[in-house]
Amino acid sequence: MKKAITVSSGGEVFGFFIHDVKEVVRCPRIFPLPKAPEYVKGIATLRGDCLPIISLSRLLWNRDEEGEKVLIGQINGETIGFLVAEVNKVIEVSDEDLKRPSSALGKDIKKKYVSAVYSDNGKLITFLQMKKLVDTSTSKKQQKKTIRDSSKQKVSSEVRQDIDQGESVLIFDAGGDVYGIAVSEVREIVEHPERVVPAPSAPYHVLGLFSIRGKVIPLISIKRFLGSEAESVQGRVIIIQKAGVEVGLEADSAREIRKVRKEEVVPPPSSLNQQQEKILKGIIKLDGGKRLVHFLDPAPFIELEGMVSNEKGMEEEMKIQEQRKMFVWFSLASEAMALPIEVVKEAVNVDKIVPVPRAPEFVEGIMNLRGEVLPIISLANLLGSEVEQNEGKKVIVTHLNGTEVGLLVKEIKGILRVSEADVSPLSEVAREAAQAFSGAIRRDDDLILVLDMEALLSGTNKKELQALTVDEGKDRGNEKKEDQSSGS
Repeated sequence: MKKAITVSSGGEVFGFFIHDVKEVVRCPRIFPLPKAPEYVKGIATLRGDCLPIISLSRLLWNRDEEGEKVLIGQINGETIGFLVAEVNKVIEVSDEDLKRPSSALGKDIKKKYVSAVYSDNGKLITFLQMKKLVDTSTSKKQQKKTIRDSSKQKVSSEVRQDIDQGESVLIFDAGGDVYGIAVSEVREIVEHPERVVPAPSAPYHVLGLFSIRGKVIPLISIKRFLGSEAESVQGRVIIIQKAGVEVGLEADSAREIRKVRKEEVVPPPSSLNQQQEKILKGIIKLDGGKRLVHFLDPAPFIELEGMVSNEKGMEEEMKIQEQRKMFVWFSLASEAMALPIEVVKEAVNVDKIVPVPRAPEFVEGIMNLRGEVLPIISLANLLGSEVEQNEGKKVIVTHLNGTEVGLLVKEIKGILRVSEADVSPLSEVAREAAQAFSGAIRRDDDLILVLDMEALLSGTNKKELQALTVDEGKDRGNEKKEDQSSGS
């Protein structure tokens, strides 16, 4: 006798042998995968694992169905969830009672999925082959190749971060002023906590304490530290760290991430007061001096709390940071996504985007970025996401293997610094379904999809972008020659 579990889906009853079912769980929160087939509902987390969720009803009949239960199975070493309407019961069947599938199944059911048919008191139960439901034909060699390619991508990205490229700086607003802080000093950016507990006998600039993921962190007002009257704002908190110590700086919003060269940073003016001198590295002159940014040194904020770093602490912190990965976190419509910091050159406000005739549909146009022609990709269009008109507010400038493009996104949410354990690679099934993503970051109860630029800009997309850049360069060159001819 064999044990089996019966489920309902699409108004029909199906059976799975118990040895194929790892467990049955209530339907978890599902995070959609852009551009995935309709039968792939998305991905979810189960005790720290990231797994794809397949709608059985959508797979078999292309029908939508509200599922309550998920059958967890393992196919070729991968954990996969199958969404069903409900789980009925556990039964025992003998080999003699299992019949071969026949034409009686009808045309609606794909027979390649069926292993046998069983009659339970006159009710037909169709037994499905879990391994046949999902194509996991991608070979282990391909998996290893993907890992090797990712490593090469990281190395080539690190090479380009030389002295000439400058330092990545997060630009943000706080109390009406514009500040910058080195991305390397930022732990993460979070929403302003709902609850901030006052700290007894704390200095005026310490707004209180808040808790995040088990850590208690002091919240500091930059304006108050500088001696100005300032009310607390319910915007963002930039968590900075040094020698294992974390402090939150209150901010209105994160503006952009810019590459700042040494020559763009000038010493602070001599008229500064003592407090200003402590926290300012200098003044950043952006866009030819049209914009001035206060460049912050995070060390005084840490030391002010009586938490002066020591050499041992710095060594421990460096070891921890080497094991962490940094990402630029952004939103596209209601979907949260991230890019590895290695492939991000900067993130800027949207300037005038000029449409390009006969450009690919996913190309929004071109933008002049400090004299360089930058193709702007509509990420929503490329991924098939629904976005309201004029929703794109920011451009993330990416650089990978000689190709530089701008991604139009809704909002820069901030910077994430996470351990390798918090980044789950997508299974083969999920990667086949949505090839533009390489993994997902687990953050509290959320999953943040990690965009794979190499996959996104592969094949036809890359060739079309390169052709567009070349054509625009030729057009600009011809315009320049015409201007010179008319002037002579």
